[in-house]
Amino acid sequence: MQEIYHNETPLFTPIFDRIFAEIPCAQSSIYFLDGSDLRYVASRGKLPPEQILKLNFPLEGSGGALVAMRDEHPVLIADVKGSDELAVIFQESAMMAPEGTYDFIGSWIGFPIHVGGKVISLLDICGSERNQFTESQVERLNNIIRQLEPAIENAILLTNLAQRSSELETINAIQQAIYRHLDLNYVLQLIAEQAHNLTAASQIVIFTSTGSDLIAAASAGRVQNGIIPGTKIAKSNSLVNAVLVQGQVLRVLNIDRDERINPQDALRYGIKSMLALPLNTNTQSSGLLLATGNSYGAFSPNDERLLTTLAGGAVTAIDNAFLYQQERERRLVSEKLQLILAKLSSAQIDQATFSTVLNIGLDLLRADAVAVAQKDALSGKLTVSSQANFSVDLIGDLEILVNCFARQDFMTYGNEGRPYLMPILFSEMRKNRIDAAKSTDQAEVSAVCTRLESIYTAVLHIDLTANDQVIGALEFFWITDPHQTKEESATAETLSRYLSLTIDRLELAQKAKELVRLQERQRIAQNLHDTVTQLLFRSGLEARWLLDNSSPDNETRLRLQTIQHLNTRSTYELRSAIFALNNAQLVRSHSLLDLLQAQVDEFQNEYGINASLIVLNDPASVPFEITEAVYRLVREALTNVYKHARATAAFVSINRIDNTLYLTIQDNGTGIQNELTANFPKSDLHFGMRSMKYLTEPFNGQLTISNDDDHGVIVKAVFPLA
Repeated sequence: MQEIYHNETPLFTPIFDRIFAEIPCAQSSIYFLDGSDLRYVASRGKLPPEQILKLNFPLEGSGGALVAMRDEHPVLIADVKGSDELAVIFQESAMMAPEGTYDFIGSWIGFPIHVGGKVISLLDICGSERNQFTESQVERLNNIIRQLEPAIENAILLTNLAQRSSELETINAIQQAIYRHLDLNYVLQLIAEQAHNLTAASQIVIFTSTGSDLIAAASAGRVQNGIIPGTKIAKSNSLVNAVLVQGQVLRVLNIDRDERINPQDALRYGIKSMLALPLNTNTQSSGLLLATGNSYGAFSPNDERLLTTLAGGAVTAIDNAFLYQQERERRLVSEKLQLILAKLSSAQIDQATFSTVLNIGLDLLRADAVAVAQKDALSGKLTVSSQANFSVDLIGDLEILVNCFARQDFMTYGNEGRPYLMPILFSEMRKNRIDAAKSTDQAEVSAVCTRLESIYTAVLHIDLTANDQVIGALEFFWITDPHQTKEESATAETLSRYLSLTIDRLELAQKAKELVRLQERQRIAQNLHDTVTQLLFRSGLEARWLLDNSSPDNETRLRLQTIQHLNTRSTYELRSAIFALNNAQLVRSHSLLDLLQAQVDEFQNEYGINASLIVLNDPASVPFEITEAVYRLVREALTNVYKHARATAAFVSINRIDNTLYLTIQDNGTGIQNELTANFPKSDLHFGMRSMKYLTEPFNGQLTISNDDDHGVIVKAVFPLA
């Protein structure tokens, strides 16, 4: 026996009792005319309540119902699966319900319900067999239903009143919750859940504005492959544009017939009907309340009214919560910036302090990685000094990118040195955003961009400046689109100022320490020169006098010569130490090319001998120790040119090939005896040559001194750099 489901209030029970007693049928339902839609009210029959509870049909698409209510007389469709016009329209109307809902119907009768001379409702009777109803049955039922019209009217009115009362209670509860709670996520989720309970929606989604997109902030309803929180919709979308820009409420009963809806999106999310309402707030860009249905015709005009009221509540919630959240975030940002300032103002700033500051910066800007680069005093290039969450394997790539920013190789940099957020769309950069005149190696930069692009979507670059000079850079990276706000940009600028002041303070403190250390080194150097040097000079003279004015035996002569040799070597080492004490700061603070150029210029100005520096390849970064050795070697060689060569010109040549440094000093003087070049005899000239040899040996270098084929001397030195 067929199970009968009662989806009715006690008000409708006598009505359905009379109908089922009069005629055998599978289903009977009552619908209320709501605008242009037939809204379901009550039923009894084969369909369970959960299947029929919230079915709605557009009157214009429901053939038999339309004719019955238009012409105000009963309509019989003897065979709903037939091919006549009303049957075909019935089949199309049935498609509004979930698939298979009305497969059991073979025949159908629709009776208009009159109230005060107007048709306000429809009662239908469904038979499971074709041709189940006769014309005489229809006429008899029509007479009975006319008698029942007052009861039907009363039941519908009371049902609508109860529904409206329930809806108002829910809406009032929501409004109270909105004013009680300031947590935006909580309130939006509450609205979504209540909207889902009040309507036939399979899913309710509330979107809030994020830059050029809308993002799903709250969702209610479990739908397979439905819209999940975090889903983004571009504001340029035609449907979104119609709702937000034009302020329209869109009620789409059949999305297959609406060109504004992407059929692929509809298929992906299982959407067959929808209702979209704008959320026009006062505090930020508009949002969207979206109701989706997994059946056609899921939403009635009443649903539209309900959701419009709820949308108003959502707007209030967004405004209140946004203002509260904005104030709270400002307070938190202020507290975190004060914490950063306190840490950076501490007496001792170490790597751990910088790491803590950078991690706070990550939190403030919702970034995924951050790095600080500082300008190297020797090379002038930016090198990474601190980082948080940044892959060590990418440090080299980052330094290349940072130096491109510093040189403003990218044509999309910000004005007047202000921070600029730059999406890493390197395919575009490769086409037209790398300035060829400034970028030394576009291929290398392009490769760097490709590697970074595989991880990050955007980078924020901020110059760190002091005294109008760039002293470093601050780089924030995001894996997903940051949608950075003005407040976050201001926070980034404030953080950059704190770091700039700190780095500048640390550099000043370091310079002060260096000055004290330099003064102490100079004092020691002066003491060594005034005391030890003089003592060595006296001991050398005494040994020389004994050799020249006495007749020592062979053993004594050898010991005196040994003393003289040790004296010479000690004098050289002492001179080297004094030089290092006096010139270490100079060497450390200048590049090798700058030092050599200054040396050549000084030689020419002081001695009137033409001198020039020839750079075949820029040696770039050279270790301090080798820089010092080259500097001293060139000084020694030029001193020999002045003292012994009787030359009118000299030149210094520097060249780097891979990891080898080549140095040449040449003059056009008288040259030296070949035997002297090999044996380095003991004279002032030969002491200088021996000094140059001592300067290359610690670095596994090679030194050759030879006569030029024409005139002068060629000094060649080779220094391995690896």
